Amino acid sequence: MVTYNYLLPDDWVQVRLDPLDRSSVKQLTDRMFADIDDEVTRVRVSGWVTSRMTTQLEEISSQGAWAAYLPAEDPRLSPVRPMIVTRPFDMTTTDSDPMEVLVALAADSDGEFSTIEPQSMVGLKIRMPEDPEKALLDSLAEVPEDILELTTRDELLAAAAETTRLSRRVQYIIGDPLDRNRWMAIEASVSCMLAEEASTALDGVEEFFDAWVTAVSWVDEDDADESAKEEKPDE
Repeated sequence: MVTYNYLLPDDWVQVRLDPLDRSSVKQLTDRMFADIDDEVTRVRVSGWVTSRMTTQLEEISSQGAWAAYLPAEDPRLSPVRPMIVTRPFDMTTTDSDPMEVLVALAADSDGEFSTIEPQSMVGLKIRMPEDPEKALLDSLAEVPEDILELTTRDELLAAAAETTRLSRRVQYIIGDPLDRNRWMAIEASVSCMLAEEASTALDGVEEFFDAWVTAVSWVDEDDADESAKEEKPDE
């Protein structure tokens, strides 16, 4: 069995997804809203977010993910909402050289690709392009017909720009080129309010994603630091 080491800021937490650790979700949301003074409000807000987050993580867990990493801060007070998910990447089903697999993935991707070099590993980074116009139009698609009849398209677009979030998704495929059992996919996503400085905010979080990935390392279980590791499932 192998494990991976990772580093997290103090205000980030890990939620195990294999299987989903529901108690960790509750602990996370309790930390998020600990500063709400009114107990009734705090319990209601925390419970609502816990339910939504659990549903989201259940779906990710069902797709074979190992763990999710999120900031334990009140999302109402933060301009960005990032999340990192780790999952296996099966390199054992192909006879191709791992580097050839990465080249093929890059060629087939619609995103911008580059190389990344975690500790003693090789890797591919793919950034999917965000589309502000599509984000706005998607938000308008949710507006009821009776509301659409009461205003103009330009007014709706202006209003949607105040509430629409722009998302960026980045995928990393990293592993040991000499060991087909030591490969993983890391999916990082972040959203922020659509505004002139949105791209700058997303760029800053993407730099954090890059740094997090480059700090990941495969280790033998016997040598792993128990305080900072994620167990990889049996092969």
